[in-house]
Amino acid sequence: QMVRRTFQFSAVDGTKTNWSSASLAQSLHSLVELHEEHSHKLAVPSFYPLRLIMAPAPDHDVERLCLFGGALVLDPAESPIQWLETLTTVTPRSLDVVTRNQERL
Repeated sequence: QMVRRTFQFSAVDGTKTNWSSASLAQSLHSLVELHEEHSHKLAVPSFYPLRLIMAPAPDHDVERLCLFGGALVLDPAESPIQWLETLTTVTPRSLDVVTRNQERL
């Protein structure tokens, strides 16, 4: 899938959106376009080993990056700029923590 290859997520899960396949595909296409325009603003070239979960977020203040579960949550109803804010929270250090946590399992 294009998003997985572009961002190098270990997996992409859009099953929690309750959106039609066409709507989810459009949302994921917008995410790829965001990467093309703003990849220079990201702190990491690859998001591996994180999984991307497209799901409604109950509250904008809820932590979107789970270092224990190795997941990054983006709300498909949010704007690409809001996604960018979340994506820029991922750093080389956070990916190292995820890797260490996964090795402990």
